[in-house]
Amino acid sequence: MEIINKLQRGSFTAINSCLRVKQEDRVLIVTDLETKEVGESLYSEAKKVCKNVKIVVIEDYTNRPAKSFPDKLKHEIDEFKPNISIYAAQGYEGELGAFRRPLIDYFKQKYNCKHAHMISITKQLMEDGMNQDLEKVYDLTNKLLRIVEQAERIHVSDPHGTNITFYFDSKLKWIPDDGRIEPGHMQNLPCGEVYTSPKTGNGRFVAWVLGDNFASQGVLKSPLTVEIENGIIASTSCDDTELLENFNNYVNEHEFGNRVGEFAIGTLLGLTGFVGNLLQDEKFPGVHIAFGYPYPHETGADWTCPSHLDIIAKDTTVTLWLKSGEEEKTIMVDGKFIPELL
Repeated sequence: MEIINKLQRGSFTAINSCLRVKQEDRVLIVTDLETKEVGESLYSEAKKVCKNVKIVVIEDYTNRPAKSFPDKLKHEIDEFKPNISIYAAQGYEGELGAFRRPLIDYFKQKYNCKHAHMISITKQLMEDGMNQDLEKVYDLTNKLLRIVEQAERIHVSDPHGTNITFYFDSKLKWIPDDGRIEPGHMQNLPCGEVYTSPKTGNGRFVAWVLGDNFASQGVLKSPLTVEIENGIIASTSCDDTELLENFNNYVNEHEFGNRVGEFAIGTLLGLTGFVGNLLQDEKFPGVHIAFGYPYPHETGADWTCPSHLDIIAKDTTVTLWLKSGEEEKTIMVDGKFIPELL
């Protein structure tokens, strides 16, 4: 088919490569007023493959930020009975636990959907991250998965002050976000990471991009430094005192909100730098972690938390110690994967 523009190309990739939509599928797209151009582009590409495609706009069902998963929207989903779902909309403060997670769980658990989660997606990201060579991303992600699954501990450092070691439990799974979404599972798009829930961690992590309530901050002018002891935040510092106060309030709002729930390595090759949007920046080659929700249904973690706050380092060097007792293995230097992985 003829691709008219990069937005259409990104939508084509999402529908045909990542979700692998077939003629018999039923595709439901959740969008909002701000993101409607992207939502309609995805709708247009899906309609070229199958006739049963529906798009819903969040503001038709609730005010923003959404305080709950609206019954009217749930009824709409039940009427349509999708087997493929896409969230292509913005996220607002407080919506993660109240709206988005219940919505995602409903799609996955009741309808066994392939779910593409495109939180805070923009036209820019569709034209950038969704226009990269996702076959290369798939290959790298799964090659990296086979290595990190053997890791007993991973050390992360960078020129900005990050110096931290994470430890891993072999009972907890590593998950590939490789751009090929299976029934009953969710992946972010743009894709590109491997992640798990670490057993613990000790050291300093210096962050330049934050998620959830802080996503609008973009790339920080003054980085946030987090000292971690036994997997828990021990102290924080940042020249932006308002940001620092809000961050501390966020991670202390819920039990385990200050516990490292996720460790991840980004694998989205082809990007040139951070754009200030977590959805894509966390896929940039390097390391990010998150405090709170450890994706227990995927990783097997035996605890949970309603909040989940990602923070991203840059220019990282990543070294693994494998369970087999082999010597240390460095897989990334200053934000660049070693050649043998590429």
